[in-house]
Amino acid sequence: MEIQNEYEPPKPKGRWARLMQMVDRSKKIRYSSIREARRAVLNFFIYVIFLALASVVTQTTNNVPMYYLNDAMHRQVIGRRVPMEPGLISKYTDIDSLDRYWDFVLYTFLPLLSSGDFKSTDKESIWEFTNETNQFNGIYGDIYNRVILHGNVLLGPPRFRQIMVERGHCKKCAPFTKHMDTCYAPYTWSNERRSDYRGTKWVGMWADGALPIIGEIEVYLGAGYIKSLSYDNEFNFRLVKHLRDTKWIGRSTRIVLIELSLFHVNTRLFESVKLKVERPATGGLVPSYSLRSLRQETFFTDSNWAIQIVVCSYYLMVVLFTFREIRIIKKTGFCKYIRNTINLADFTCYVCSYIILLIHVERFFYLSSIMNIIKTSDRYINLDWASIVAVIYNNIAAITIFLAWIRILSFLVFNRTLVIFVNVVRESTSEMVGFLLMFIAVGMAYAECGMTFFGHNDKQFYNLESSLLTMVSLVVGEFRFDSFKVKETKTRIYFMSFVIIVYALLLFAFLAIINCTYDEIQASMKTRAFKLGLVIRLFFRSLYDLIYYIFCGKRKKRVKHDKDMKSELATDQRIDPQEAAQRAAMRRHLLQNPVTLTQTEYLPRRIECAAKRVKALEEVTGPVLKRLIGYYNTFRREQDQE
Repeated sequence: MEIQNEYEPPKPKGRWARLMQMVDRSKKIRYSSIREARRAVLNFFIYVIFLALASVVTQTTNNVPMYYLNDAMHRQVIGRRVPMEPGLISKYTDIDSLDRYWDFVLYTFLPLLSSGDFKSTDKESIWEFTNETNQFNGIYGDIYNRVILHGNVLLGPPRFRQIMVERGHCKKCAPFTKHMDTCYAPYTWSNERRSDYRGTKWVGMWADGALPIIGEIEVYLGAGYIKSLSYDNEFNFRLVKHLRDTKWIGRSTRIVLIELSLFHVNTRLFESVKLKVERPATGGLVPSYSLRSLRQETFFTDSNWAIQIVVCSYYLMVVLFTFREIRIIKKTGFCKYIRNTINLADFTCYVCSYIILLIHVERFFYLSSIMNIIKTSDRYINLDWASIVAVIYNNIAAITIFLAWIRILSFLVFNRTLVIFVNVVRESTSEMVGFLLMFIAVGMAYAECGMTFFGHNDKQFYNLESSLLTMVSLVVGEFRFDSFKVKETKTRIYFMSFVIIVYALLLFAFLAIINCTYDEIQASMKTRAFKLGLVIRLFFRSLYDLIYYIFCGKRKKRVKHDKDMKSELATDQRIDPQEAAQRAAMRRHLLQNPVTLTQTEYLPRRIECAAKRVKALEEVTGPVLKRLIGYYNTFRREQDQE
């Protein structure tokens, strides 16, 4: 009859079962014995490989040419300083009137469309350029007039787009009625103009394939009225002058956009350029811009075979780790599983990895359809959906790689200080939640108070978002009183009270919570001596023994270490001097006044002492009995096989 081993589960049969057992053990990070320390080191190196693969996979849609393409467009369009008025040289972000806006379009934007590295007196020279210009062969239409800068092909003619509001959606002021019989309110979705405007039909977002426009002032929920340019520069110049002279941008206009989509043939990058100018109901112009570069390649079409190998290896490891998480969830239940911080980080990381894969599948079909359109027509291609998918992908990839790096902290508990730190963070979570709520309440109070005090004339407090960001910058030390425009007594009281409450009270309360929790855990926590240093020494010793055996032909005799032996539990021996004096006084008191036991108290005390000795004996003999039972089971299996 075979004796069951209650200390060690039976070894799994089969390579897949052994692999899954190794994956299951990767979450049990302990360094209290040689076997556990070796397993933890092996799992650490496996996770480092996973982390390296994750770093490559999450950066597949970003590369250096994308930055330089955006930078080139910024320097050519946004950052270029041109004369807009006699004696005035400014750039796009300095536009504050319609006259300057039309000057920018006529003398900065349109010349950009008429210049390019491939444009010369001979149109055929475009096919003889020293770079890889033969990639133009797969693009439909007259390439010569569509190339700007260095190999950027226009995906359709650039266009103007404006969103307007209906008249009469605001209350009229009686004294000015005879001078201004109409009024135009700020933009809302309900008062957006949708009727024809000077022979141009209104276009909805769904019909145009556009997305809501996020401006500096409002979010605009329509495509609006579109005026397309052409590839003929003389025609574009006449059209823009006509729009300026006929006042195409009127009082009801709330935002005007110049949009163009580009495809760079040498780097296979798409570029979406949007130059936005908002015109609030109060007057003036608020310029902003959006530059977004997109890669054509995905996981499946990347020409670099090394990237494809990395992606396949990464998702193979994700699948193995997913099976591990499923097994753990089946054993513990999802609610108990998700309450663990490490489990939550792993679960979120793997879910984000699968979402990244789905996004690449979607991008593959979407960009393939765009390339088919490029080969068959030269109409304008709106890249709004591709841009928003790229933003979502970057956000998810950032969360994935962040959690992957945070997860590596679970392997770094190889000494007592780090173990105490991890437990301090775990134990102080509940107190931190209350402190965070208090901090948010104080921050909101000062943010809204600042909006009331300074919001009418200071940009740092003109809305709630800017006011909250200003509070955060003050907390981290960016305290510049001179940058605020209001120099009154209430301003001084506002900032002095903020410093006293936040710095002198809240931040010191936070440090007090951490210090108290640290002292409690340090005094009560029992840890074992860690074997990581011994494992590293044994590794180098075994490497030396191998080299010695190769060159000398014999093995060195070494003392064998018990792989499963664990040291005794111990606490921190550093005791506070006051506590040490109290303990010494207590010992002296016990020596001077010995406690005598009565006959009824003697027997229970002896039984209690005997029970402690039996328990200590079990702790000493337990590992030995476990090994003997294992040897006996192995012997019986061999006997049964014979």
